[in-house]
Amino acid sequence: MCPSLSTALTNSYTQPSSLFVNNQTLYSKEGTNQGDLLALAMYAIAILPLVKAIEKSGVTQKWYADDGSVSDQMNAVETALLDSLDDIGFERPDVEDAVLIQEYSSFSSSIEYRQLLFWLSQELKFLFDYQESIYSESLTHEDSFKMELISFLREIGYTETVAPGESSLLLIQHLCSEVMTGRILLERDKERLAQLGDVTNRANETVQSLVSIMKALKINPPPKGITAQQLFTVIQQKMAERIKAVPQNLVSNRAIKQQLGPVQFVKLEELNIVLTREYSIRRQMLLKRLDCTIESFGWTDRLKG
Repeated sequence: MCPSLSTALTNSYTQPSSLFVNNQTLYSKEGTNQGDLLALAMYAIAILPLVKAIEKSGVTQKWYADDGSVSDQMNAVETALLDSLDDIGFERPDVEDAVLIQEYSSFSSSIEYRQLLFWLSQELKFLFDYQESIYSESLTHEDSFKMELISFLREIGYTETVAPGESSLLLIQHLCSEVMTGRILLERDKERLAQLGDVTNRANETVQSLVSIMKALKINPPPKGITAQQLFTVIQQKMAERIKAVPQNLVSNRAIKQQLGPVQFVKLEELNIVLTREYSIRRQMLLKRLDCTIESFGWTDRLKG
């Protein structure tokens, strides 16, 4: 694309740069060197395919150095949003596009919007190991959803104000872009990819929980195409093997010795819902206290004024 720069870039970046700190050598293997006059040109060359792709869509774009902005009519944004959801594999509800866009524009008052952001947050949590996310329990509680959304957006660094209307759609578009980016980075990270294995339904909470259990037990990554039921069977087998290996006095007798039936599982599910809801309330309370504590840091200055 730019042959005249090839020699200079090859000489500068074929080998990592050496940084000497306290008699130690650190190797800079990513990015450009600080102050490199070619850095901006390298960025421009790398971003050129994206600029040309945007240009074909007919939208308006402006670039200065490494800052860019794109603008278009809202109907084009809506179309691009729905295309992005299809690209990342989200199964949209079986309704007309116009109706769905109206739902997504309603922000937290729409159950469809809450379900979509739950799915996106779970996907991003998997891809980037985020601590925060939106949980399924908040899908039926709008206030809980808002609290969890605030914490999640704070962690991922999204600072734009979100309200019913265009900003709700822009948030979805941003999260879709993050999912695409995360998947590209994951494909390049062969080591982490090998550790995670191939669990296609990452937004499924059951699969996520089982994979987390396997990590905690240091069980090898699941093979390609494995189902949740197969994961559970592997965990059961490994647990049985490890229980046999520990001293008998370390593990007490089972409290429930009979096989659980459908009635017992329903009761356990009800108990789990109650405990999860209580945890969610406690978590919201702690987050609110944290917000109040942070805001209180500025009270003294305002009182002095």
